[in-house]
Amino acid sequence: MKAERDELAAIHERYARRTLSYEPWAPWVWRTHRALELALIQLLRRHRFLPAADTRLLEVGCGGGANLQMFLRLGFRPNNLAGIELQSDRAAAARQLLPTNVKIRTGDASTLEVASHSVDIVFKSLIFTS
Repeated sequence: MKAERDELAAIHERYARRTLSYEPWAPWVWRTHRALELALIQLLRRHRFLPAADTRLLEVGCGGGANLQMFLRLGFRPNNLAGIELQSDRAAAARQLLPTNVKIRTGDASTLEVASHSVDIVFKSLIFTS
């Protein structure tokens, strides 16, 4: 129990130190997002998830919502998108950025209960870098 709390505290500290490095105006962030978007389009097309209007997606570690916003641009419907974020301030930022029918939860994804066949894609990006 204490080890879990220590690990969660360490994750929060690491994210707090690097908040500014993820600003959208940073050249490496912009290039990374464009490359990710292209790779996702190719992957979604290959696995027949495009067009994506009826595809249900859960993002684990959704942060401030930038990836979920990208999925909206790719044609996903807001009511078919959901995210979970460990940090409450980042989850709040995602709620502000995204349409209200994109479901954003705050908490530890390892404790999230997901009903069988309720999600077509579980997406995660960078959560294992913490």
